[in-house]
Amino acid sequence: TSFWPEEARYVMPCHDDLADKVTSEMRLGLPRGWRAMANGVLVESRDEAGMRVVHYRLDQPHSPYLIAFVAGEYEEVAAGSTGVPISLFVYRGRGEDGRRSFARASEMLAFLAETTGHPYPWPKLALSVAADFVHGAMENVSAITFSDRHLLDARARLDSSADEVLAHELSHQWWGDLVTPASWNDVWLSEGLATYFTDLWIERDQGADAAAWRRLEHGEAWRAVDLPARRRAVVPDGSVEPWSLLDANVYARPALVLAQLRVLVGEGAFWNGLRTFLGRHALGSAGTADFEWALTAAAGRELGWFFEQWLRRPERPSLRVAWRWDAEAARVSLSVRQEPPAFVLPVEVRLIGRAGARVRRIFVERATQDFSIPADEEPLSVSLDALTHAVAAVDMPRPAAELAVDLTRGATAADRALAARALAAGPRTESVPVLASALRADGFWGVRAEAARALGRLGGADSQEALAGAWRDADPRVRAEAAEAFAAIGGASAAGALQDLLRSDSSDRVTGAALRGLGASRGAGAWETLAAALGRVSAPSRIQTAALQGLAALGDTRAVPLLLEHSSPGRDPQLRREAVDALARLGRGQGVVASRLLRLLSDTDGSVRVAAAKALARLGDPAVRDALRAAAAAEDHPGHRRDLEAALEELQGPP
Repeated sequence: TSFWPEEARYVMPCHDDLADKVTSEMRLGLPRGWRAMANGVLVESRDEAGMRVVHYRLDQPHSPYLIAFVAGEYEEVAAGSTGVPISLFVYRGRGEDGRRSFARASEMLAFLAETTGHPYPWPKLALSVAADFVHGAMENVSAITFSDRHLLDARARLDSSADEVLAHELSHQWWGDLVTPASWNDVWLSEGLATYFTDLWIERDQGADAAAWRRLEHGEAWRAVDLPARRRAVVPDGSVEPWSLLDANVYARPALVLAQLRVLVGEGAFWNGLRTFLGRHALGSAGTADFEWALTAAAGRELGWFFEQWLRRPERPSLRVAWRWDAEAARVSLSVRQEPPAFVLPVEVRLIGRAGARVRRIFVERATQDFSIPADEEPLSVSLDALTHAVAAVDMPRPAAELAVDLTRGATAADRALAARALAAGPRTESVPVLASALRADGFWGVRAEAARALGRLGGADSQEALAGAWRDADPRVRAEAAEAFAAIGGASAAGALQDLLRSDSSDRVTGAALRGLGASRGAGAWETLAAALGRVSAPSRIQTAALQGLAALGDTRAVPLLLEHSSPGRDPQLRREAVDALARLGRGQGVVASRLLRLLSDTDGSVRVAAAKALARLGDPAVRDALRAAAAAEDHPGHRRDLEAALEELQGPP
């Protein structure tokens, strides 16, 4: 089951409101041989009338949407303890995969208890997996459910991990479960804080570079939200459908806002405020105003402006920055211009010179500001910190020579990655050598991957040579990026080189990248290799998914029967969605494709219905408007209905 956001009412009589708190117990009658997991402690398990009856109870108050169970042919695997028992419910025979996938749970619980200042609040922790789960995972109180795509076998675990989603769902046991948002408009207090505490775990586990890199990813996610989300504040006015809120506005953006707040108020006030908020509202509900009060009290100063600009306004800061060296005054003159409305934000300015680097913090608070920063020597580079780049659109043109200094001497991986990204604009003669060097030698995988992407955009035989060398990188994420970039450059020998990579690399991630690249290259043997790859089993369907994407890129209509086959009911849902997407690219003018997509508008899988609607919109046939309109009207899932309506708008075009 999954009752988020307000679906418990369809199973049990309840006041189905997230701000309500209840105790719960559940008796489940199971076929013999089945097992079940539910919230709280197992009170009783007995045989009765040919069934197995289990009784679970949770006496601490929790919200109705957090009640859940799974039942089926599971095995239960003990997974350690940090004062409370931890167990895994995985498919029979997959116990070792469960241990492998969720091995860090006890460490994470200990870290979260230490960081929040509050012990794990529930009597047990159970982690289960489920097929075709509506979410990637769901933070049901004491009984988390994961999509079975996070149940990794030994091969998949070589280049995949469930740690990030595990840390996020465990963080929810405090943020969202122990303290629940007072309304869906405050859902950032659940999702944003869980995202931020996942960032903290990554920093503890993998280091500062990994955390800085993740903040850059948050910034990218925030920039990528669709137009309706860009027009919506983190805490919107009025009533909002909960499903429409699940985007970077309540995950990535608040995590960045919390990082800004920590810089602004300092370590002591930040942690005191968070722990006060958690303790004051434990086992209850709270809103944004309650969080603001706790942080304001801890900081000892008014913070209303901060919450207003970051949470109650939809805009994102936009900065135009330039610098020049004043030799006579031995100072750097920094000009900052903001597009209105102006934000107040702390910014770290990093100066790199021959003798070393220094950091100066400034406060940008007006539409037009000029800063004078003393320096002992003319800087080789002046840059803004990665957090500022994540929260703001920064326009700061700099020559390739200055960017090369950042790429080789940047303080964090994020600083170096930003330099690599900017070097992708060229000029080639200056950019390619320094990017190739970073691809070979940078100590953080993300910078090497960003260098690979930049080389792919710059193109040329020298870039391709550097990318092929990266196929020996120790990290499969880098090898995969290098393969994608190599294929993007293309050339007569690209297909053969990618075929060699397919034969030599053991990583499913790299195999997937090479298959997509092979399709894009449209070289000899691509059709046969991609068609054969559809038969290769992988977890979680990574190779087959990549093969479908490669066939779409190949553009060979011989693939249409294969795509129709993989879009059929009964197939893996992810592969069905990919096949439908590929049909939109290859099926223009083919009646059999349009007919299949129209039938899929009434498929039992909501995600397939949405994929079919998007595919029909991309095919661009106005004759399907009525069918899309009817499908949207009949759709009972609010999130899917929104997607169907968006597909209809895309087909109709601008008014």
